[in-house]
Amino acid sequence: MRSCKKKLAHLEVPLQVDWFQRTELIQRLTDTVLDWTNADCAMLTAGLLLDGLPAGDITYKDVHRICPHPINPCVVELTGSELLEVVRAALSEEFTHFHLKGFGFRGVVLGEMVYSGLKIKIGSHQNGHRYVKEIYVHEKPLEMEKNI
Repeated sequence: MRSCKKKLAHLEVPLQVDWFQRTELIQRLTDTVLDWTNADCAMLTAGLLLDGLPAGDITYKDVHRICPHPINPCVVELTGSELLEVVRAALSEEFTHFHLKGFGFRGVVLGEMVYSGLKIKIGSHQNGHRYVKEIYVHEKPLEMEKNI
């Protein structure tokens, strides 16, 4: 059994969490999932993390405190058009403010979707609703019929 007090890392500066925007901490976690799965892209909701990490030594206990639920990545093959629909849905106010309970999720709201391997250009209507202008997968335009 791992010691809860075992040092995992040392941070020179704190890493913050904000459920409604991408932060360095959730981006690092999403990048790690991409590397670990060797997929074309990865996505995690910012609401996955309950809190940030302070400057100084970081332990297993700290990690469990900010992410008390398991992260069970899976690789799913989608067409470009299916991925576009997932990204569109994740942009909605209903998604980001959705209060999820159960299924192992111990956060409060889903929050902003954070991506790795994708570059998404977002536009905004006059009413404030956001929309997807373009998606790039590793700097190449998303192909609607191609599997990702």
